[in-house]
Amino acid sequence: MWRLYVGAALVAALGFAFWQYGAVRYSAGYGAAEADALEARLALQDDLFKSGQRIAALAAALEASRSEQAALVMELENAALQDPDGARPGIGSDGLQRLRSRWAAP
Repeated sequence: MWRLYVGAALVAALGFAFWQYGAVRYSAGYGAAEADALEARLALQDDLFKSGQRIAALAAALEASRSEQAALVMELENAALQDPDGARPGIGSDGLQRLRSRWAAP
């Protein structure tokens, strides 16, 4: 009878040992998965931050280009208003130059 108790105790001890091993391995795997998720999230945040910086730089360049274009348009309009032949019908050589500089491809 004592062998039955020893066998049951041995089976219980082995079961407990396997259960503990599984719990430790599960915790280690869960921790590794959390670390991987954190690393992926930080990489994504870094990519988004860099994209935001690129977009801000492009927006600044676009604003500078628009300001330059607005200044050119104002300059051409002022030149057209000061043209002594502005009241004549048709387009003179000065008007043609202004049109070319306004609508020419960059």
